[in-house]
Amino acid sequence: MNAAVLVAAGSSRRMGFDKLAAELCGKTVLERSLEALVACEAVQEVVVVSEAAFERPLGKAVRSVAGGPRRQDSVRAGVEATSEGAEWVAVHDAARPLVTSATLNQLLRCAEENGSGVLAARVVDSLSRASSAGLVEEALDREGLWAVQTPQVFRREILREALAAVDRDGVEVTDEIGAVRYHGGEVRLMENLDWNLKITHPRDLELARWIWREREHGRDQV
Repeated sequence: MNAAVLVAAGSSRRMGFDKLAAELCGKTVLERSLEALVACEAVQEVVVVSEAAFERPLGKAVRSVAGGPRRQDSVRAGVEATSEGAEWVAVHDAARPLVTSATLNQLLRCAEENGSGVLAARVVDSLSRASSAGLVEEALDREGLWAVQTPQVFRREILREALAAVDRDGVEVTDEIGAVRYHGGEVRLMENLDWNLKITHPRDLELARWIWREREHGRDQV
């Protein structure tokens, strides 16, 4: 049995409005993200971590729990709410509404084969480290660098232990990779060649709408 945790308890400060409630081709960003998890054949239950109760009759076990002050607190609440019988848990940010159920199915297979699975994209831009004033201090070698995305899939018990460990030790992490690696675990990346942008700025929402319309017309390679 596999479970998914949809993290939807963010503040959307950079957007200036609730980005998860924003319209994305007839539905909200949150609903689009949730649909992908529900449509995944390998996922049997979904927990939505949200500031408000969220229940939808989607033909699969979907329930909501309250989030915490930090992302890692919200993820821990969501993981704890999954069924004890779940072997794998996929954690996904609701602000990434373009992930597909096919990609999640592939990622779960990657995790089963390698012990974990995290979507990521190779860094292709030139990278520089700059001062707070915006002055370039050094160029960085992009070889071996990846932009990490979600979903991030781990065994439920390993993820529970890792999240408990960072909480116990007062360590702050930005994602599940940070918690698992702090706890001594290994993480396997899976390259994602499809669109999976995170809605952070208003322009991201416009791009997501364009991509969604292209997909609806069968133009997948956009």
